[in-house]
Formats: sequence, C-alpha cells, structure tokens
Amino acid sequence: ALSRANASQGSYTTPKESLSPARLTQKTLLCAAQGVRKVNLFPGRYIDGQHHLALGEASRTIWENERFYYRGQREDALVSLTTTDGRAPDREATAHTAWTHDKESLVTVFNFTATPLPLRLDLAVPVAAVTDEDGQVLALDTGLERPVVPITIPAHGTRLLTLQR
Repeated sequence: ALSRANASQGSYTTPKESLSPARLTQKTLLCAAQGVRKVNLFPGRYIDGQHHLALGEASRTIWENERFYYRGQREDALVSLTTTDGRAPDREATAHTAWTHDKESLVTVFNFTATPLPLRLDLAVPVAAVTDEDGQVLALDTGLERPVVPITIPAHGTRLLTLQR
C-alpha cells in the first residue's frame, strides 16, 4: 500500500515509511512497471495537493505506457545496469524493468537514493534508437561489446527509455 503520515490524524505507516510526493510518484510507477494493475492508497485524512498532483503525474505516465506494462512481454534481460566505471550498482539504490510490445521496448529505471545517479544502460540487443520520456533521442555508444546508453536518474526519480529495434 502507498501511504503518508499525518501529524493531525496519525499514520497507517511509520514516519520512515511515509512518502514524499516524488517518492509517491516513483512508488506508483514502480507498481505499474512490475505489472501491478491496482494499488491501494491509505493517506490519512489530510493528504495535501502535492500528493494529488504526484498521483496524477504517475497516472498519466502509466496511461501513456500501458501498452508495455499491461499488454507487453516482460523482458528484463534486454538490459543491465552498471555504474559509469562498469560495476554493478547497489541493489538498494536502483532497479529496472523492461517490457516489449511490437517492435519497441520500454525500460523503466528507478533511483531510490537522495542524489542523482549516473548509470550505463547496457543493451543485450541491437537497437535503431533510444528515446527518453520527453521524446529526445539519446546518444548510443556502439563502440563497445554491447551497445551502451549513459543516463542520469534524478534523486528519487524514474527514467523511461524506449528502445526502437
């Protein structure tokens, strides 16, 4: 369940488990990226407007990508994440999913830390192009054994990358 503590009413969760608007957006997207179709929200009585905006943002993002999350085939092995120096990232710092629908794949990458996280997205398959959530084409380094896309994920943020094959 997604919830938030409230000073007036108390909390269904501990203060440490309470979610900021950014983390609420991220957690909602994480549920969709895992293929979850329904979430429960227990915010207490006094949820503020920032949380409504966060849920609206997450809902729009899910709606724009539901063909992947709910009608696609999950293929996490299409990509692996590494740090900029080639090491595996801390498993508690980041996660990713990959879903394929028709000839496109959507890679959703999460940063669970409070600082921006530079990573490399190592691709297991050749791709024609990689675009981000804003439609910008990203640089693709094909001079390595596997194609690599350098990305930075904002603090408590999420990046959605579409791979065109």
